[in-house]
Amino acid sequence: MAILQETGSDNFTGHIIDNTSGKQVAVLKQNLDEDLYAKQMYCLGLYYNKSLVGLEVNFSTFPVKELERLGYPNLYIRNKEDSIVNKTEKKYGFRTTVLTRPIVLAMLKEIFRDSICLIYDVDTLKEALTFVVNDKGKAEAQVGYHDDLIMGLAITYYVRTQQSMQVYIDKTELEENILKDFGFENEIDDEFGSDIVVV
Repeated sequence: MAILQETGSDNFTGHIIDNTSGKQVAVLKQNLDEDLYAKQMYCLGLYYNKSLVGLEVNFSTFPVKELERLGYPNLYIRNKEDSIVNKTEKKYGFRTTVLTRPIVLAMLKEIFRDSICLIYDVDTLKEALTFVVNDKGKAEAQVGYHDDLIMGLAITYYVRTQQSMQVYIDKTELEENILKDFGFENEIDDEFGSDIVVV
C-alpha cells in the first residue's frame, strides 16, 4: 500500500510508502498544473494497489475535487484533532493548521530519529538537513531552501494511520501457491484424498 500527498508552494509532491513497513517506495516532485497533478496522483494511486491518497488542501481543493470527479476509490478523510472523541469529519484531504502541524512534524521527527532507514529519497534527506527551528520557534526550511518534501512526508506518515498496516493473506490462495511451487498443482485432488466428514 502507499500514500500520496501534495503541498502547495513551488512544487507538487507525492510520497509513496509501503504501509506495512513504512518504507519510502517512490517520490514525485514536479511543477505541474493542478489538473495534471490530480491525474498523476490518480494513476500512481491505482498502480500502488488503490492506495490511500491524502492531499493537502490548504492551498487548493481542486486536486481533491478532480480525484472525486475521476472516481478515485480511496481518499483520505480528515479527523478533527481538537475533538475529545476524535470524531471524523466528512471532508477529504489534509489541512495543515496550528493544531496539526506540530503533530505531523513530531511523528516525522520520531521516524528520522528511530527509523531513518525507511527514507530512501536523497532529495528528501537533503531537505531534512536544512529543516530547522527558527528564532520564533517554528520548524521550517532555512532561508533559501525548501521544505516541500519534508512537509509532504510528515503528512504522508500521519495519514497512513487511516488504513491497515498489516498484510492480509488469502489462506486458500497461499496453499495453492505453495502446492504449485512444489509441482503439485495438477495432483491436488488425487493426492490429498477426500474430504473428512464428521458424523
